[in-house]
Amino acid sequence: MSVLAKHFSLRNLDLVEDVVQATLLEALRLWRTRGIPDNPAAWMRRVAKNKLLDHLRHDRMTSSHANRIGRLELSSEDIDDSFLDSQIEDSQLRMMFVCCNLQLAEADRIALALKTLCGFSFEEIARALQVNHETVKKRLQRAKAHLVETQASLDLPEPAELERRLASVHCVLYLLFNEGYLSTTDDQSIRHDLCEEAIRLTTLLADHPRYGQPSSDALLSLMLFHAA
Repeated sequence: MSVLAKHFSLRNLDLVEDVVQATLLEALRLWRTRGIPDNPAAWMRRVAKNKLLDHLRHDRMTSSHANRIGRLELSSEDIDDSFLDSQIEDSQLRMMFVCCNLQLAEADRIALALKTLCGFSFEEIARALQVNHETVKKRLQRAKAHLVETQASLDLPEPAELERRLASVHCVLYLLFNEGYLSTTDDQSIRHDLCEEAIRLTTLLADHPRYGQPSSDALLSLMLFHAA
């Protein structure tokens, strides 16, 4: 989602999310009969990218949009290059800070990051923020609409602005770990996958030469202590 949003803009964020979900469902359906491909991640990236391009090609509502489709087709190889490990990590960092835009209310930006970056359900977000399901839906709609209306940039902010967003990023990563450590699902008390993903993303943040801060190291230490 981070890579596709980077190339197809935040205006298409809902479409990107739908395409990623459709790709996951197609993988579940096809791999049962055909077997798992040699490189599952590459298969999913290719299918998701093609689904998104196909959808946009069939949606030539305006000439400006048609021109945008042409530019996207020309940059298809660039999209493939963006799925290199280092580029994926860069895109994930960008999405962390884009979702934590300070123009959004704190609860809205955290809900958006938990849904977009962490894949939380409405129920999981509601529990994390101690609100009801409908409130979460309204916050997500409000946050996405604001990013589209203001044409929020996917570029990383300047260092001073980035540091102001860091506390929200840390909160999102902590809530991701917390859901893994004390799961809301009935069949699992601990979700190791979420704990590991929170640790991976926090390590990515802490190890970055420009964006790593002592507070990121402290959060990572806390996660590793509880994981141990």
